[in-house]
Amino acid sequence: MFVRIFLLILLILNASVFAQRLLTLDEAWQMVLRNNLTLQQQLKVIEQSAEEVRIQQTGFLPRLGITGGYQHFSETAEIELPFSLPNTPSTIQAGVNNRYDFAATVQQPIFTGFRTRNLVKAAQQQQFAQQIQREVVQNQLRLQVGLAFYQLQFNQNQQAVLRESIQRAANQLQLTRSLFRAAQVAAFDTLEVANRKLQLETQLQQLRNLYQVQLSQFRFLLNIDEPVDVKPIKLESVDLTQVDLTAAQSGAIKMRPELQQIAALQNAQEKRSGALKSQYSPKYL
Repeated sequence: MFVRIFLLILLILNASVFAQRLLTLDEAWQMVLRNNLTLQQQLKVIEQSAEEVRIQQTGFLPRLGITGGYQHFSETAEIELPFSLPNTPSTIQAGVNNRYDFAATVQQPIFTGFRTRNLVKAAQQQQFAQQIQREVVQNQLRLQVGLAFYQLQFNQNQQAVLRESIQRAANQLQLTRSLFRAAQVAAFDTLEVANRKLQLETQLQQLRNLYQVQLSQFRFLLNIDEPVDVKPIKLESVDLTQVDLTAAQSGAIKMRPELQQIAALQNAQEKRSGALKSQYSPKYL
């Protein structure tokens, strides 16, 4: 009795360890956006670009300068007095042996040929471009996860169709064998049905092996180690209404983040060029 209980507990624990979590497409998207290392690296780049903006903005602030110095003279000049008084020395010392200098200056830029303003705007455009790059990476990850998700769904549907075909072939094989025993069909008919059933079983096994490969690629894309699987989705009717190509192209041009990123990088480069041209302008500090 004790052995049976122990085996039952062990079976339950193994089932819980190797249980696969069924993921929907939305859950897979959230998981890849949370675990992807490229996206995390892009967040660090955005933080660095924001820090660059703050650094360039310090050009508008006044600059405080502090200088100090120390000099030591081992010998100093002595001047003889033309007169002398009782109980007083006849010479005086000109200068000191130790000299300390200290100065503090405040410098406020008044006009620098718009150099600081152009550098700040260039850094802001660069930060905006990095933020758009993050959106581009997110869209690419969503696309890759969506393609992998629907490939797994398609494989599942193919396996379901093959299982039904194998069942029909098995029923037909049983019927053909009964007819063969009754001498109503030839042995070749039975062999033909058995070969067709074997071909379907072979195709099903190939799809199962391919499914494991696709599932491993899906897990690698999500950057997870736990066993997961995709949750079957219900097939819905697809709207095949033709979309106006011109409107679709104009909408894509307005909404594509890649084009917005190119425009931001162009603006950043123009502002850097303006900062370089400011070297020819007079400056007032």
